[in-house]
Amino acid sequence: MISTVKLHVKFQSPYYTRSQRKMIEYEMLSDTIKNYKPIREEPPRLTMIFDTETSGLLPKGECSIDQKPYILQLSYVLYDEDKEMVVEEYNHYIRLHDMTIEIDKGASEIHKISKEILNTRGIPIEEALTQFYKDYRRSTRIVGHNISFDMQMILIEVERNYHKMTANGCVSPECIFNKMYEKVHGVDHFDTMEHGIHICNIAVESNRYGKLGKDEYMVPVNVNGMVFEKRMYKKRPSLLELLLQLNLEVGKLHDSIEDVYGCVRIYQKIKHVVR
Repeated sequence: MISTVKLHVKFQSPYYTRSQRKMIEYEMLSDTIKNYKPIREEPPRLTMIFDTETSGLLPKGECSIDQKPYILQLSYVLYDEDKEMVVEEYNHYIRLHDMTIEIDKGASEIHKISKEILNTRGIPIEEALTQFYKDYRRSTRIVGHNISFDMQMILIEVERNYHKMTANGCVSPECIFNKMYEKVHGVDHFDTMEHGIHICNIAVESNRYGKLGKDEYMVPVNVNGMVFEKRMYKKRPSLLELLLQLNLEVGKLHDSIEDVYGCVRIYQKIKHVVR
């Protein structure tokens, strides 16, 4: 590109005719267009806040993939960290591929999801997982309440439906919650339950023995003039307990999309307190 200094000298020179000056201007314009690089806006910093409702709890010990629970409802929102608002929402019941799959009675009493609801209003799990995969890869933070459970449930369903997901265009479903992937792409996790332990400070007597664990402590107790120590710990609060402690709207809990929005309110409140 012709520098402004050189251009000024050339334009002042008596040796350049008007047509030659026009030619120089044309060359400058062509050079500018050729080297133009548009200003690219940074992509929004998105946080995925998600929750699941399931057919039951995870069994203790080893078991086959078919013996593990199934996701009955998958919900999440994408929260723009710069705008401090929810920008996208996803919420679907999941149709069971096999209607002989049992829904635990205790779980059913909590979330009120029946096989009839799943059969009439649900979508295939691979469809939900495919969208979850796409939006997970757009996110730089993952938020949930007792997030480890919901992460395990997603991974169980990914294992069951891996080939269906790849057929749907998911290049690498195994990247979901993968430590190496998240380290390289700067993805972190935020568990509102863990952050809520020291907000709620709910003291519960421990039945453990040996070395004090995390959040455990001893308190003196006087019984009939005799003093002894009682082992206590700070309980991990439920979503309801944390919402009440923070004076936030409770809403209808145990519907995964309602739990997600409860989690959003907690996340916003904790973030502002931490600041």
